[in-house]
Amino acid sequence: MNDPQVIEAHPPRTLMTVETPLRNITLIAELKPGVKNLNCTFIILEKAQSRTAANGHTHCSFKVSDESGCINLTLWDEAVHYLQPGDVCSLKCGSTSVYKGVMSLNCGKNSEILKTGRIIHHMNLTPDMSAFSEEYERMYSNNNKSMDENDCNCYANVIKKPKLFKIPLTRVKDDISRNKPNYFNESLYDIKKIHDVSIASMFEMRLNSEKHQRFKNYLDVEYVGNIYLGSNKQRFQVVLDTGSSDFWVPNENCTARCHRFCQNEVFRRYFCASQCSFSNGKMPEEVESCGDKKRFITGNSETFESMSQYFSVLYGTGSAQGQLGTDDVWFGNPNDDNSLRVNKVTFGRAFLMAEFFENTYLDGILGLGFTSLSGGQIDPPFVKAYKDGLVSPIFTVWMKMSPVNDRRGADGGQITYGGIDEDHCENSNLIEVELENAGYWQFVVEKIVLRHKQDTKDREIGPKEFSAISDTGTSYLVVDNSIVKEIAEVLHASVDRYGTLTADCTEQFSLKFHVKNSNGYDRVLELTHEHLLVKRTMSSSCIVAVAGQDGDGVAILGTPLMRAYYVVKVELTKSLPSNVRKSGETLDLLEGNDYVGNITIGDPPQNFTVAFDINLGNVWVPDIECECTAKCKIPFMCKSLCKTHCCTKKASVTDVRVAIDDKFLFENAIDNIRRSKDSFLDPVCKDKHKYDSTLSGTYGTDDRYWEINYIGGKASGKLAQDSLSVGRSLRLPHTTIGLATEFPEEYKESRYDGVYGLARQTTVAYHNVESPMFQAVRLGLLDENMISLWLNSKESEPAGYIAFGGVDNEHCSLISEFEPTVDDYSWKMEMKKIRVDSVAAENDWKTELDLSYPYVGGPRNILEMLSKPIGATYDAFKDTYYVSCNAEFNVVLTFNQQEYPISSQLLIVKEITNKDGLCLLAFKNYYSVHSDWRLGSPFLKQYCVVLDFSGQIGIALTY
Repeated sequence: MNDPQVIEAHPPRTLMTVETPLRNITLIAELKPGVKNLNCTFIILEKAQSRTAANGHTHCSFKVSDESGCINLTLWDEAVHYLQPGDVCSLKCGSTSVYKGVMSLNCGKNSEILKTGRIIHHMNLTPDMSAFSEEYERMYSNNNKSMDENDCNCYANVIKKPKLFKIPLTRVKDDISRNKPNYFNESLYDIKKIHDVSIASMFEMRLNSEKHQRFKNYLDVEYVGNIYLGSNKQRFQVVLDTGSSDFWVPNENCTARCHRFCQNEVFRRYFCASQCSFSNGKMPEEVESCGDKKRFITGNSETFESMSQYFSVLYGTGSAQGQLGTDDVWFGNPNDDNSLRVNKVTFGRAFLMAEFFENTYLDGILGLGFTSLSGGQIDPPFVKAYKDGLVSPIFTVWMKMSPVNDRRGADGGQITYGGIDEDHCENSNLIEVELENAGYWQFVVEKIVLRHKQDTKDREIGPKEFSAISDTGTSYLVVDNSIVKEIAEVLHASVDRYGTLTADCTEQFSLKFHVKNSNGYDRVLELTHEHLLVKRTMSSSCIVAVAGQDGDGVAILGTPLMRAYYVVKVELTKSLPSNVRKSGETLDLLEGNDYVGNITIGDPPQNFTVAFDINLGNVWVPDIECECTAKCKIPFMCKSLCKTHCCTKKASVTDVRVAIDDKFLFENAIDNIRRSKDSFLDPVCKDKHKYDSTLSGTYGTDDRYWEINYIGGKASGKLAQDSLSVGRSLRLPHTTIGLATEFPEEYKESRYDGVYGLARQTTVAYHNVESPMFQAVRLGLLDENMISLWLNSKESEPAGYIAFGGVDNEHCSLISEFEPTVDDYSWKMEMKKIRVDSVAAENDWKTELDLSYPYVGGPRNILEMLSKPIGATYDAFKDTYYVSCNAEFNVVLTFNQQEYPISSQLLIVKEITNKDGLCLLAFKNYYSVHSDWRLGSPFLKQYCVVLDFSGQIGIALTY
């Protein structure tokens, strides 16, 4: 017998979506002779030649298989003619019989065979349950007769061709804009909030709904906090570092080899233990490398699990190496019921620490950065806490100065996990800056201005427009050398051989970092001498907490920034379930990359052009009230500049107050106009189709507020009930619709009116609000509860089709496999492998699909690895990949076992080139706490995708 043959597919136990669902499905390998009322699902492999019995009935033998084995199936009459090899069928109420030692599967009078028209998960040719068996021949020797057609005439149900609701799509060009900055890049960890506050003079430890953690401050150079590891709660002092993402503590067996390169002083400082030095002309082979630091004792923790992987982390001050493991971690006092406990956190047990770490107060480092910064792509503890639903995706850093000469570790501030530290931080002067990417907490500084007390005016220093990182693990501001030089000149500071600046402690000066907030307005982060001068022990001089680096480097704004401000870090991502949705969570709206179609709302119908979003669960369109902008609150302006319906609304209490005080009215309205996205004369929604409830006879009121946050702002308004039609045939008689009066940035320039979500669950967190697609499924409006997506890979119209109610057989071939979704609300599946030629990476990655995304997005380290065999280069400044315009290659994805190549023709954007003549490669570094990969139009143009509401995603080649 040949080796088992495998066909990719859909698990047989979840395959049936026909009108008569099957229960208690029996695998072929489990079949026994003489059993009745069997339910089986299988694929037909072979069909023998049919024969006609004496009474005129036709019968035929089929070889069928499922994932467990194969068997012969005997069918009669109609079923013989319409079933063919490759068909997937489900048998209800079948039976088994034995003839001359061979067992067969049969259809009886009460049996029913259903052709599902799908692909089975996989099939095996062994064991062959119809192979000759001497035992069966001996046991059933008295029953050796062929099955009579009157016993085996089964009812064959041919599934009719489903009725499809096909919506033509229009591609909103350009796929990747070359003229506008990509405000909505692959990073959905999008906002970093820096609030202007005074330094608090008091510190307290408090644990309630938000988790707080104590800092200790050693001379304003090291800020460390306590964490507890393992079932016996072993305590460690670690740097809570926003500039890295790895977590490690010293191992109980902390010894290191002294390599030959340790003879070099520089190498020894960064890569070797301090004891690896020459004594009497010799260097020891192995030394103790963790000094007197606390060490993790694995045997004392019942919850510890060892891992086979090793880690090596290189910081600017040295490295750490060791082995990985998992255990429970506590932030805060573990004896307090309100402490934050995160289970099964992956961490490193360091058996080697560089000399720098041996001479510090810290035991280890706990990274608070993004997963993408981790060398092993391991979720940092806070990211895991968020994924586990323990905290909201926000943490606040507050630091304060230490008392002079206190080396014992004074209270230095706190980190608040899951919210804003309202005890120490004020919200009066909020500054929001967008992250450049979701690796570091990195944003753009427009310029730096230096002001000395003796200066009559500010002086601009250093380069303009550079990237900077907010980093709790760095004790200095690390900036361009030219900035350090000018600061030293102004302060008359001395510089030692290590580049440390020392100045008189009475110097008074400030550094102003000019940034743009998320709305594009100029804002200033000011650090004074109080934040930048650190008192030296037994000296009247102070260290200036500013260090230099060569040009073109990314600046690091370390703990001096935290001593002047508190920093709220927000980790955001898309496609969140409705039951965990919180304000601030983000869905991506990519400008210029949307596929749009037409819908109607109300009776008589009002027409709208909508962008289809796989990851959104609701429909929203502009409300006519969006025309009533801030200027319409000024009576004389409203009559001249606004439509009548905006001036006839019933006055609110605020409006009455405004009417009494004209000055307040005017100033308040002008301020609202300035802060809104509307121009003075025109609303954002001016050129859009707007919903007017007074024109619809099926309108139902629902005044609950809704909002969906995008990177460029939010869409929000009130809910309503009305009929909705997609295409000419699919009509939802009464569904929930969002009527928007506030819109994200770039909406005004977009080519759609609203957004139509295709997700299974609503994005708006109200218990009785259904997503339109779930409602269509519940009401039985679709012949098959599925949606198929086809995007045209050619530059022609239509740009694609969405087919509601089945597979688009005009554009999609047979489905090669069905993949189960990873949850109950989104369209995410697991990808097992990605490769280019022989260069490959394997894992169990959560992968999401996105119509509006023009890239293949994934972890940077993997994309850079895949770039090498195709000769691609990565431009770190632009965060963009380039490749030869004529390169030929395939990027091959594997979800289950079958491979899916994406052609280079769909990955190379020849319209966009760099100065070297290389074309843009549609790779994008992508980071998200909810998915590892994001497959956009390159994948969706190569394959048809079928979204099955039973919880699976089908993939098919396109015609």
